[in-house]
Amino acid sequence: MKKNKFFLIFFFLYIFIEFNLHSQQTKLIGNFIKLVVDNQSGSFLLYGRNSVKDEWLPLLDKGQQYSTYFRFYLNKIKIPFGTKVSSKRSDIDIIDDKINYFWSNNKIKIEIEYQLVPTENSQYADTLIIDLNLINLTKKMFPVNYLLCFDTYLGEATKQHFILPVNVVVISECKVDLPCEFTNFQSIDRERNIGITVFFDKTQQVAPDNIYFANWKKVYNSKKIYKVNKGARFDFLPGSINDSAAFIEYLDQRVYPDKNNKYRFIVSMKNKIKLEEDYKGEEIIKSLGLKKFQNIDYDKLNLDDLLELLDKINARLKDPDPLKEDEVEVYDKILSEIRKRREEKSK
Repeated sequence: MKKNKFFLIFFFLYIFIEFNLHSQQTKLIGNFIKLVVDNQSGSFLLYGRNSVKDEWLPLLDKGQQYSTYFRFYLNKIKIPFGTKVSSKRSDIDIIDDKINYFWSNNKIKIEIEYQLVPTENSQYADTLIIDLNLINLTKKMFPVNYLLCFDTYLGEATKQHFILPVNVVVISECKVDLPCEFTNFQSIDRERNIGITVFFDKTQQVAPDNIYFANWKKVYNSKKIYKVNKGARFDFLPGSINDSAAFIEYLDQRVYPDKNNKYRFIVSMKNKIKLEEDYKGEEIIKSLGLKKFQNIDYDKLNLDDLLELLDKINARLKDPDPLKEDEVEVYDKILSEIRKRREEKSK
């Protein structure tokens, strides 16, 4: 299959998206996945269905209260992200089939871009990509802590709240020990055969510092960085019972002036995906002359293979032709994987 041609076709077929922009919310609607973003807060709702004849089913946030959200701390102090500010400080629009939202204060501008995309072998969109960019508006570096909460519910009825790789079931509050070969988690309604997978190992993604699962309200009410209580029930009495959520956390992110600080989040209705960017990475690896790495999956390569790739990268750096942006992204991912392996080995 000619993959580049494959994705060009789908970019034109893409999805039948209905755009809806009004005073309260902005929507992207495909055949099988629907995104609704709150115009003020930037929080979002996600819906899915298996057939165009089916009713839309919430994939997140059953109560439809925008309880899937971002939270930011600047110098360890929570900022009022998403609260009402002047029109110059916050806005939302649809540009090039993507929802673009921003919020700012005197120190930081937070940009969030939402898009629905098809994955490999998909005629229509099945995946949400969220691109976050943090911009320092001051003249000095400052540290930012932040988290993204996914208010899931699909597995709550069966008490199989989350499914981790190798069919590990999460039934109580816990934290994933990182770094590890942890690539995704799932929230699934097996009876209705629908669910989501949140990925962490794709092109342009930055590995999080923490991933944990806890009661939604317990973390929401916490004014500081939440400390996980391993084994606790997904309850917060008196009113929040069996209410689980997943949290992706980044700590001490050094945000410098005049520099983009980008992060990507991927939520799919499929449990295995390949995006257009993944094919770019494969083409770059093939250009290094190593055929065995054509279908590369970095976390499945052994250290010797990674070091072999590193030798090829070093040779490429001696080439007088400047590096392309795609090459830099792939090389950074390889170097990051090597560092991670060495850190694991030193423990």
